[in-house]
Amino acid sequence: MLPEVSINHASTSSSHQRLGICLLLLGLLSAIALLVWMHQQDTARQQLEGEMQRMQAPTSTVRLSPKESQLQQQEMAAVRAAINDLALPWQSLFMTLENIPASDIRIAAIEPNARLGKLKLTANAADIVQMFAYVNALSEQDIFSDVVLVSHEYHPGQDMPVQFVVEAIWGNQ
Repeated sequence: MLPEVSINHASTSSSHQRLGICLLLLGLLSAIALLVWMHQQDTARQQLEGEMQRMQAPTSTVRLSPKESQLQQQEMAAVRAAINDLALPWQSLFMTLENIPASDIRIAAIEPNARLGKLKLTANAADIVQMFAYVNALSEQDIFSDVVLVSHEYHPGQDMPVQFVVEAIWGNQ
């Protein structure tokens, strides 16, 4: 009888099997390492996004000492007062004052109070009659109400011996 011949083209040697198992394990380890690296990158990205949001958030969470807080409030009040002064109806006030016929009256100071809507004028006149005529002319202007002569002084020997102070409340035109 003839000897039995086995035709098997697939090699079954153990060295080839070991090499395949090693490559499979190396692939699995590489996949695990890649997953760990991706998780670390995602964590780092989330931390950076959190820091960016904290940096872009308003700084209202900053705690100020009572002294710093009081100074900040005073600064804000000064800014509001300046804004109110800028928002005054300057043109209409000046036009009204310039259009009052009073050639013998010299205005020394104009002090507006935007918060109260008051105007305080300090002026000089040649005599008491002119002072009262000017106060009367102010009270007849539409822009002013409650015109009051606050004080007056007489200084003899000066060109304009009567110095007086008038307060008036102005209204919206």
